[in-house]
Amino acid sequence: MLSNSLLTKPRCALVEELKLPFRWTKSVARKDNLASSKTFNNDYDQYKGLINGGLDRDNLPEDAIDGNNQAVDGCFHQYFNAEGIHTNDSVFDHHLFYGVSYNLYNGGWYLADTDLEETFKEGTTTVEFNAWYNCINNTGLGATLVQWIEFALFVDGNMLCSSSRLFNYMGQVHLAMTIPISSGTHKIQVGWRASGVESGVTGAQNTCYFDGGQLTAINRIR
Repeated sequence: MLSNSLLTKPRCALVEELKLPFRWTKSVARKDNLASSKTFNNDYDQYKGLINGGLDRDNLPEDAIDGNNQAVDGCFHQYFNAEGIHTNDSVFDHHLFYGVSYNLYNGGWYLADTDLEETFKEGTTTVEFNAWYNCINNTGLGATLVQWIEFALFVDGNMLCSSSRLFNYMGQVHLAMTIPISSGTHKIQVGWRASGVESGVTGAQNTCYFDGGQLTAINRIR
């Protein structure tokens, strides 16, 4: 139920305060669209022949298609890429080995310093992230260290994809997802978190580290 204060405001102010959601483009699902590739190709060839006036690859005049004017690069998609993603500089330290220091890391999710903030078009977006990591998983400093690291993908601050906790001493992480996306500017980020301090571990003990990260987003336009 709307409050009395909202009911007394002008309509334009009311719409702005309610922050109405994005209105998606309406689409009509057609039967037999891609149910059979052979049927689709036959139907498509008929329309194509009608539009081209009977022209095909056998009787098309030489140089009839000018690539500069009739072939557009990225007509149905665009992609963005970020490389060199690694452990945040704010928690990085060099003690026993390169990695996250408990003196600097307080737990919880951290968002990597490098991200993708681009203008997308309405459609779908496939996001992939790949990196290598290592973490201490041995006996040291008077305690048995069972460390782990976990990764996730965030879009506009919302976690949409995550890995399991990775306990291997060294390994590779690969995350991939495909999501619907609205037109406008969106930010895609890589998040990570590590295990907490265990008994007998000093604050200077480094726990884990990742580097060589690559984040790619492919925006398919419908």
